[in-house]
Order: sequence, then C-alpha cells, then structure tokens
Amino acid sequence: MKEGKNLGTMSSFSMINGKWAGGNTELLNDVLRDEWGFKGMVSSDAVFGFMHADDAIVAGNDLMLDTMSAPKNIKRIEQAYKADPSGTALGLRTSVHNILYALLQTYLIK
Repeated sequence: MKEGKNLGTMSSFSMINGKWAGGNTELLNDVLRDEWGFKGMVSSDAVFGFMHADDAIVAGNDLMLDTMSAPKNIKRIEQAYKADPSGTALGLRTSVHNILYALLQTYLIK
C-alpha cells in the first residue's frame, strides 16, 4: 500500500475486536490513510446486515457494493444526517472526493 501507489482497495467482512472492518475508523482512517498515506478509494465487498453505510461513511469506507440492503442503508444515512448533518455531509463529501481522486488519477496515468 505504501509503495504500490494503489488507488483502490476493498475493506473486509471481518470483525476486528467486535467491529466490522469496513466501519472501523481506526483501521481505515488512522492506519490506512493517515499512517500508510493511502489516498484512493475504499470499497466494501458485498453487503450483509451488519454492514451499515452510516458507519462506513465516518470510518473511511467510500463505496458500498450494496444491492440487497440499499433501502435500509439509505434510511440509515438519512437518520445519521438528521442526527449529525455536518458530520454526515463531511463524510459523504470525503467519500466522493476519494472516489473522484482515484478515477482522475486512473485517467491521468493512461
């Protein structure tokens, strides 16, 4: 991750100390982005019931491969926005930035 200049990575189904890896800010923000300097986008794998988009947004997981639980996750994001509009909006803005950064860098590399 440090030397390969990766632009995308996938978070895990795994639970680390009882917390889903894709919703784990210590793993995705503190280690992956801050410590290792990763600047690209992070995607979940397929989404299951314990993987929540509102957790992913604040944890640094930018994209959810969500087909089955999308309506539930949309409601969770709406509820998170009502509870914390600025934090949720900042998380979504950061996710969009990370996705567009990865796409732009891919385009510029060609």
